[in-house]
Amino acid sequence: MKTKQVNRMAGASAWILSLLVMVLFFPGVNRAFGQDQYIMTQKELNDFKLAKRHHYAGEQQFIKGKLGGAEKSFKKCLKIFPKYSSADYYLAKICYQKVDYKQALLHIGAAERNFRYMDNLAVDAQLQFFKRLREERENLQNVLDDPMQKLTPQLIREMEKKMLQIDDHLRNPVPSAQHMPAVYHYVHGNVFFKIKKLKESHDQYLEALKLDPRHTNSYNNLISLFHMVKQYPKAVDYIKQAEANGVTINPKLKDAVLKGLKK
Repeated sequence: MKTKQVNRMAGASAWILSLLVMVLFFPGVNRAFGQDQYIMTQKELNDFKLAKRHHYAGEQQFIKGKLGGAEKSFKKCLKIFPKYSSADYYLAKICYQKVDYKQALLHIGAAERNFRYMDNLAVDAQLQFFKRLREERENLQNVLDDPMQKLTPQLIREMEKKMLQIDDHLRNPVPSAQHMPAVYHYVHGNVFFKIKKLKESHDQYLEALKLDPRHTNSYNNLISLFHMVKQYPKAVDYIKQAEANGVTINPKLKDAVLKGLKK
């Protein structure tokens, strides 16, 4: 009789330990994202994590001005996870600085196309993660409340500790979809400007201002564009609009526009 009881307790403890291992080390292996609630496979999840590490390395190199190393890291990121929009954004900026406007245009276009995909991925993955945490917490609570479980004090402490960790995670704000950063359109506008597609450049700067009505660089570039084609009244309109939004325009540019208006 005692042997059976010991075996039953050992079996219960083994099951609980396996639950703890799953909760502690493998939270949210499959994460849903997108409107179709696609579930990432373990390989896709691993690819995403590896791509993220390359992206982080690229960001650090970019900040330090090491563009060659940054370019290699971002390309590795995209090779592993082709829709990683932020990597394309940085590559567009790097190509722009290298005066490779053709590639810059391709990268910024890809960055804009894939931004919503990556944003949905992040939002839905986090929501799915919260769902799994709630399920994991409920499982732990059920085990603790079950009088048939013979739990050791150490195991109880571990389970209660994990529940507190879960509670901390669940107190985080529920994620929401984000707008594309205005700088995506700003960079796109700059590339168009360099290849002399002024209408397209103008439209991209306007898109940036829709997202961020105080985007200083977009205002300055719009005003420069109209100054360049000698449409001074239009440039003045944007100066007034910028200043109404609390944006400081380049003083030399403003003076040049006002002088052109007087001619």
